[in-house]
Formats: sequence, C-alpha cells, structure tokens
Amino acid sequence: MHTAVRRLANSLRPVVWLTALAVVGLITFGCGAPASAPPATPEARSISAATEAAPSQAKEPIRIGEINALTGVFSTQGIPVHEGIQFAIDEVNRQGGIDGREIELILRDDESKPERASAAAEELINQEGVVALIGGYVDTLVGPVSEVAEQNRVPYLAVASLDKRLVQRGYRYFFRMSNLEGFAQAAVGAVTEAFGARRVALLHSVTPGATQTTQRIQALLSEKGVEVVVVEKFKPGLSDFTPLLTKVRDAEAEVLISLGFTGDNVLMIRQLKEQNINVGAFLAMYGASLRAPVFKLGDAANYTSSTAIWNPKLGLTTPGTEELSQRFAAAFEKATGKQPDGLTQHGYSAALTLLNAIRSVVEAGKPLTSQNIRDALATIDIRTPLERVQFDANGESMHYKIAVVQIQGEEDVVIWPPEKATGEAVFPMPKWEER
Repeated sequence: MHTAVRRLANSLRPVVWLTALAVVGLITFGCGAPASAPPATPEARSISAATEAAPSQAKEPIRIGEINALTGVFSTQGIPVHEGIQFAIDEVNRQGGIDGREIELILRDDESKPERASAAAEELINQEGVVALIGGYVDTLVGPVSEVAEQNRVPYLAVASLDKRLVQRGYRYFFRMSNLEGFAQAAVGAVTEAFGARRVALLHSVTPGATQTTQRIQALLSEKGVEVVVVEKFKPGLSDFTPLLTKVRDAEAEVLISLGFTGDNVLMIRQLKEQNINVGAFLAMYGASLRAPVFKLGDAANYTSSTAIWNPKLGLTTPGTEELSQRFAAAFEKATGKQPDGLTQHGYSAALTLLNAIRSVVEAGKPLTSQNIRDALATIDIRTPLERVQFDANGESMHYKIAVVQIQGEEDVVIWPPEKATGEAVFPMPKWEER
C-alpha cells in the first residue's frame, strides 16, 4: 500500500520540475509592504535564501508528513492541493533545504476515507517520526487527523477546513488556512450586490463545513431580506440531482448556490441543461473551475459563477505578492503543463507557511521540535500569494477573503467584491433554449 502511494506521489511530481524550480528559486521577498498591508508583516519567502549551509545530504532530513485524498471521491481536490505542497518543498530543496537539511515530504493517501486519514496520521507520527503534518481538503478527513495530531502534540496545518467545531475545542496543535466566514460573505455579496436577486436555493453536501456554511449563508440572506426558498442536503457523489433541481425550479429560485464539490457541481449543471431547468445564476462555492476541459461542460459552463481566492491574471493575489504569484504560475505551468488554480495555491501557500515556521525555529537557534514548530505557527504573520497568514488563539485563519468569478464567453470576470471587480455580472443568465 505505502509503496504504491509513494509511486503515485512520484507520478505527481515530474522530473522537469527541477529545472522550473530554478525560476522560482530566484524569488526574493525583500520589497516593503504596500500601504494596505501592515509594514511589520514579512512576506513568505524562499526558505533557504537566509539559511545557506552545507549540502543537504550532510545532515539528517527534516521530515514532514502530508495526508491528502489522492484517490476516492475527494481526489479531484486532493491532487492539486498535493501538487502545490510538493512544488514548495521541491523549491526549498533545490536551494539547499533549511540549514543544510533537506525537507523530506512523506505522503499518504487517505483514499477519501476518515478512518484511513486517522491511520495515516498515526503512522506518520509514530513510525515515520515527522515533526509536523500538512494537507487535508474536507472536514470529514481533516477532523480525524487533527485528533491524532493533538493527542501526539504534533502541529497539523490543514490546507482547507471550514467546520467551526474544529476551532472550538481549545486544541493547541491545529491550524488551518481557510475559514467559513469568507465563503459565506462571498455568497451573500454575490446574491445581493452582483445579482440583485431576491429568491435563493441552497443545495449542500452533508459534510460539516458545507452544512454550517449553508446555515450561515441562510442567516445572512435573511438579514438582507432575501428569501431562501429551498434548502436541501445530499451526500457527496450523488448520482442524480434531478429531484432536487426540480424543487429549485418549482420554487422559482433566481439563484442556485451549490455547496457541493467539483463532481457535484459538474453534474448539477449537466442535469440543469438536460432537464431544461433555468435559473438566473448558478454559484459553485467549492471545487475546481467549471471551465476546465476535463469536465466537458462546453457552453453549459458559460455564465456560471464560482468562488476564487487566488488568480494572478484577474488580480486576485495578496497585496505585495503579485510578482511571486506570477513567477510561481509561470514556473508551475512550465514544469507540469498545467495552469495552477486556487487549490494548487492553497497547497503551495500552506507549505510556505509551515516551512517559514520551521525556518524561524532554526534561525532562533532553538531545537527543531514539534513543540517549537507549533509555537512558531501560533505567532506567524506572513504574506503568501493566497492570503496574509495569521492564526487566532484557536488556529483559525484571520485573513481569508473570497471573491466570486463568472465565466463570460472566453473571459473570467470578477463580479464581487466591488473593489476587485473586473466587470459586471450577467444576470439572469440566458435560458438554455436561447444559447
């Protein structure tokens, strides 16, 4: 099993990265913070730039454990997250590691199963001796890993997590790059400001984060005087949304918000078209871009909207990291033949965060222990391409802001928030028979 996972990890890390990483290795982070960002906040930077030392093979490696869904229902999200993490690790190792020590990333596939995620965490900590854990896309997988990490006093940086209960337990070793409020505010902003809609339907996965985000969106819309006419839940991977979509049609919803994952969103759009069910807007809260050719949606994806947190072509980057984002995107595409998306950037920025915490421990002359890495994460304040990274006392991300992008023909247009908008929303979107 583990040998197979290692082979899969290698298949996701083309050898050609080594040449492309030289490009990313030129990135430095010495420029000052813009006026909109706190001057005291340093930028995430190439770790070894300040720790040039003896060749990495002269010292024992620093072992980090990654747990992600490389197979199963959440693999569509887990694989790009892993690719971003791996890219950051390779970048550092290309430059000599940290204090002359190579970063050894030990990867485990949780197979999209909570019990496998928990077992992988136990193994990485107690058998592989990792000093920290990273990865995770959905709360049903993140939660079990966080339990094991807390019991063993090993820091765990979750790449994507929304379940509020996970940051209400008083755990000291759990940190996450995302939060629920960012998604809720984006959904409500799009409905009320970009679309100007008055009737909304919410279809959500039964996962804790999606359920709680739905509840928060519903409460915020109610405050704005917007009527939520349908709220229905479903299991990830549902094979037929027709009954739920029929309810949306019969309730005359103007906007359909999907709080499912990539496969769910793709199937909903296909079945909306097949059943000739028209809504004024379709907003996908999670998952990959619906424009991706692999989904084969074609014109059906046109005028759909989705959330986005990072896209350098659209100006969606953390202020002060624009150059880093451009260079990362170019190097990643050259190395892999693929354009990085928000999921890739979640992984990359999470890895930058963890590696900067490790570097700070080394530079302070402290032993590189899990406790010291945990303490460094608790006080970290850096800017990554994804966001300014700073955690509250419960490990919650403090600066996670989401935008909404609509596909308009050949263009992706930022329609919310107003200060980031590159155009106006098309609402209502054309009916199927008008296309």
